[in-house]
Amino acid sequence: TSGNRPDLDGLADHLYVGDLGGQVFRVDIDQDGELKMDVHRLANFNDGSVAGNRRFFEAPAVGYVKEGFKDVLYVALGSGYRAHPLDEATDEAFFTIRDTTAFLWQEPELVTPDKLTEIAGETQKAESGSAGWYYELESGGEKVMSSPVIYNNTIRFSSYSPTGSD
Repeated sequence: TSGNRPDLDGLADHLYVGDLGGQVFRVDIDQDGELKMDVHRLANFNDGSVAGNRRFFEAPAVGYVKEGFKDVLYVALGSGYRAHPLDEATDEAFFTIRDTTAFLWQEPELVTPDKLTEIAGETQKAESGSAGWYYELESGGEKVMSSPVIYNNTIRFSSYSPTGSD
């Protein structure tokens, strides 16, 4: 093991979690056996408004990408008010955060929606150098209610949209 540095040796170096307050955290796991863990707030996607009161109930998916000489982890997760599946007040979204600090064992800069590229269609790409991207889910209460899967450079996730009856 390489001390406190991630080394892709098959042992977990980081944990990523989202919370019910719309935040995403990274836990750096100490591989020296001293049980020293560092917790970093990676992102905040809750702006305090009713529409921006996003919650993360499901685990994120993490993908490893080699960008030139840089090792980057992409953290993908979707918001959705699972406790109230019929809720239509919150503007839910799917987020992908580009974590460039994980392999450097550094404190990340806090990511907010304004630091991400908004993706409007399947073929649109995130701006170079952005902190990642997000996709606003359709109106009418659409929300993510399961963990995403990353396979073969593709992120797959399912969403739920409540239907109203008049």
